[in-house]
Amino acid sequence: MSSPVRMLVLAAATPALLCAQGGRSAAVVLELPASARALGVGNAYGAFGMDESSIFYNPAQLAGMARAAAGGSVQRYLASSTLASLAAAMPIGGGHTFAIGIQSLDYGSEAERVTDPATGSGVPTGGTVSASDVVVSAAYAARAGRWRAGITGKYISQRIAGSGGSAGAIDAGAVFDAGHGITLAAAEQNVGGDITTLG
Repeated sequence: MSSPVRMLVLAAATPALLCAQGGRSAAVVLELPASARALGVGNAYGAFGMDESSIFYNPAQLAGMARAAAGGSVQRYLASSTLASLAAAMPIGGGHTFAIGIQSLDYGSEAERVTDPATGSGVPTGGTVSASDVVVSAAYAARAGRWRAGITGKYISQRIAGSGGSAGAIDAGAVFDAGHGITLAAAEQNVGGDITTLG
């Protein structure tokens, strides 16, 4: 296995608490940009964005959408890995909006090798080793006057070389339009339990 892929797989394999500020994440995909547009504004989408990609940053911003929208993003990442996201949101009237989203990080695959006891070198088995993270999200947001609030539920799945694990997490956000072009926004992301990888 090449060194960059090995580092990615090892980083993804670390079971840890899913939390946002100052915490650790077992699913690397949660730490990466889910939108090329958000990446272009320095990931300041929690206060800036008001489209379907807001499901990945601050669900409260979904309540600011005037019409239904869908979009996706695909990025090549380190080594042979691919980062992709897809989201759709639909306002249903009365200031309420529902949205769904999918994030995926495919680490690629490498030839599987086992150590030969006689020589200590790696011998190909003919198989491959791969790893991936997938996050499926559903969100609800509402608007009341200058306030917007939203919540997202997430199902996080991780597969590493035939082993896997999953966990749930929640995002919550709030936005206040203070007027004069000033928006105050806050979001708490990836609050959930541990991912324990099982063979």
